[in-house]
Amino acid sequence: MNRNKPAGVVLLFVSIIALIGYAYLLLVSEWRMLVLEITALIIVGVLATIMAWIGFTMATAPEK
Repeated sequence: MNRNKPAGVVLLFVSIIALIGYAYLLLVSEWRMLVLEITALIIVGVLATIMAWIGFTMATAPEK
């Protein structure tokens, strides 16, 4: 049996549960500002890391 199908089903349900949990924290709980701040920090951190990685790769690439 292919092991990709059960893993796909697990990922599907985990992502749905994560979205429901995030929506609850964002819309219902008293932690909404903290959730927004952490989300923004993660997004900016990921983008800055990608830009740094691209810059490092460009700076250390061998000349042709």
